[in-house]
Amino acid sequence: MNETTLCYLIRNGVQGLEVCLAEKKLRYVKGKLNAAGGHVEKGEDPAACAARELFEEQDVVVEPGKLCLQATIYFIFPGKEHVDLKCHVFVARGWEGCPKETSSMGAPEWYPVDNLPVDQLPGADADWLPTVIVGEEFIERTYRFDKDFKPLQSA
Repeated sequence: MNETTLCYLIRNGVQGLEVCLAEKKLRYVKGKLNAAGGHVEKGEDPAACAARELFEEQDVVVEPGKLCLQATIYFIFPGKEHVDLKCHVFVARGWEGCPKETSSMGAPEWYPVDNLPVDQLPGADADWLPTVIVGEEFIERTYRFDKDFKPLQSA
């Protein structure tokens, strides 16, 4: 199973608790709003991967030890096991720099947690993302998807 990360930037903003989302320009969720993230390299710690991806995809610097692991989400593609993902989901509440558009992510915007653009999120993210952002509990979920990355069911 492929290991990946996502890392959400969270702040207390003018609209209360806010999350930074940007349009992905590549891969599975191209055209959808998401956080920085990507594949864990061989021998790489997931937190180090999340910090690296934040820098590469949003030009933001955060120490891996300051990230908070909030979830493990399994994305399963029946009949295509080679693309199944185990995603370590982190949040960052402090960082250096200002999120920027890059070659892999569009211009970042801040969204209030209580008014997420659920129709612009990938797959089943609207189901688990609010819990991750609030950070009250660690969650572990499994979602099955069709060939078009549309959810079939959750477990």
